[in-house]
Amino acid sequence: MSERLRVVGISGPVGAGKSSVASLLAKDGAFAAAIGGAVVLVDADETLREARRTQRPLRDAIIALHPASRLPDGSLDTQRLAAAAFADPTLLARLEGLQWPIVVEAIAMVRSSAQQGGAALLLVEAIALVKSGLAAGCDLILNLHASREVRAARSGYSLTGCAPTTRTMSVPLGR
Repeated sequence: MSERLRVVGISGPVGAGKSSVASLLAKDGAFAAAIGGAVVLVDADETLREARRTQRPLRDAIIALHPASRLPDGSLDTQRLAAAAFADPTLLARLEGLQWPIVVEAIAMVRSSAQQGGAALLLVEAIALVKSGLAAGCDLILNLHASREVRAARSGYSLTGCAPTTRTMSVPLGR
């Protein structure tokens, strides 16, 4: 059993390899043995998708911000919502203000459960690790990078117009 749960944030742009790295670390029994306990993985983006699907107040608040994203069955048209949000910085900021606090809270519950279960490491995979506020709870951040061409091939998205990922950023972790 680990004395203290360590939290590692894994971030980077679409197609940088976040899921691959996180999955490899989470599934590697030798790695878990070497660090003295289980590795727990939580995907912030999947946590957000789940919250949108299951939390009606969140879904209703999103629809109130962008009514055109409501499908006839009451669910969200996430492609339409994403297109609108990325075209309108004000809408994006309002959506993030609604969504990220819910994700931060959900991940705090995963962290508590992992700690109670004696895990040694919690991996938090998030494209918006810093912007969401999740970085503040991390002991270490792995910021992955890949060329635009590699990212486009991995993600299946056209990344035309996206900046190359050569920037680095230091984030104070407060620990």
